[in-house]
Amino acid sequence: MDVLLINPPYNLDKSMGRLARIVPTIMPIGLAYIASSLLKKGISVQILDAQVHSFEFNSLKKKILQGKPVVVGLTATTSMIHSAVQVAAMVKKISKKPTVVLGGCHASFMPNQLIRNKNIDVIARGEAELTMANLVQAIKEGKGLKKVKGITYMKNNRIKTNSPAAFVENLDELPFPARELLPINKYRPQLDMMIRAPVRVLLTARGCPFNCFFCGGRYITGKKYRYYSTEKVMSEIRLLIEEYGARQLIFQDDNFVVNKQRTEEICHTMIENGFNKKVLWACESRVDAVTPELLKLMHRAGCRIISYGIETASQRLLNILKKDITVEQSRNAVKWTKQAKIECRATFMIGIPTESREESLATIEFAKQLDLDMAKFSIATPYPGTEFYELVKGQIGRRDWIEYNALSGFTENDVIYVADGRTAEELESLQRRAMREFYLRPKIVFRLLGRIRSFQQIRDYLISAKVLLSGVVRDRGEKQAV
Repeated sequence: MDVLLINPPYNLDKSMGRLARIVPTIMPIGLAYIASSLLKKGISVQILDAQVHSFEFNSLKKKILQGKPVVVGLTATTSMIHSAVQVAAMVKKISKKPTVVLGGCHASFMPNQLIRNKNIDVIARGEAELTMANLVQAIKEGKGLKKVKGITYMKNNRIKTNSPAAFVENLDELPFPARELLPINKYRPQLDMMIRAPVRVLLTARGCPFNCFFCGGRYITGKKYRYYSTEKVMSEIRLLIEEYGARQLIFQDDNFVVNKQRTEEICHTMIENGFNKKVLWACESRVDAVTPELLKLMHRAGCRIISYGIETASQRLLNILKKDITVEQSRNAVKWTKQAKIECRATFMIGIPTESREESLATIEFAKQLDLDMAKFSIATPYPGTEFYELVKGQIGRRDWIEYNALSGFTENDVIYVADGRTAEELESLQRRAMREFYLRPKIVFRLLGRIRSFQQIRDYLISAKVLLSGVVRDRGEKQAV
């Protein structure tokens, strides 16, 4: 093979604590897109997903010595970056020949820090389909890296940062992600986005025109909203149904409803093709993007779950987060979604900069007042690449990247950022309280029981309940200690 792409292993026990046993395994669609773009250029490629494949040094050694890849590509989020660096060291221990390339969001935001690692040869920044293809061709042909856009590398002990690669304007030019290179049936979605199996994921658009304070996605995919044509989306849906047995789809777009006219067109075309009778689907949206009429159409087209980023009950805090939404819009979106007979999921934050304890408690109560089916309460976490991180990085000090997750209340990890006047223990306790008070209500318990379709779901719900109940004991113990 020319290229071996690796999704590094993830230390779930360290990162997710007591929730490790129910953490979803999501198909690395970014690697699959890179792989298909390489294949289109005649570059042979394999994918090793260490989160679902058996992964150990000897198996990696065998794959590298037999396959003799020219390039080994790694991807990583912030909490996985140490794992990626460790895999890079393993590769170089096995053979010095492959060029080790590191990409993904964390590498894109911190290239100068990571390129100093002796086991990493190149950082691929941003969207990497074209960058990787050009890089591999340059290496195979013995050319220098000077003309390869979108990379950072070392030359003569100096960091070289090439100009950014252009975004793919016409996404239809990209082939479908190379799902055939992955163990497609080993992936499972997060419990609160699952309706029925098998579940398959796809992207219909890239880029985000919004300015959320805590999100760095727009710096990776750009602020311009780019989308696949409706014909291309329908072709991929047909493939997922006919070749991969999909009974549910999850649209992984950051916001499925940016262009209402396009969303309507997709829904109408799904109905015309009869896909709404074959697959149900879930997506994410902003609360200010939906209308009662659009939601009814989405239901007709097969939508059964929508996730909204509501974040807080405080308009003051929403303004700090630069969400550009109102509390009333959140109320209306949830009400209209339920009226359209679509399950409603929402995400909330605790510990936003300047947030008071009273505002945290108000957010918990707000979540309970809304007619939500599922909710997630995260501790506000400043990830590299975000405006949030740039604002508070002087306050958080030097942290182990593996500690970066928003579920500190359920792990042994420390809270990354604590706003003035708050404590880490308080935020963790409030996170546990929020999840407990939301889910351990008869109304929600009965709804969840009605969603059960498999023994796996029964197991996951039982584990979740045990974690929530164990939080009661933990919180009482902490109060007694005080």
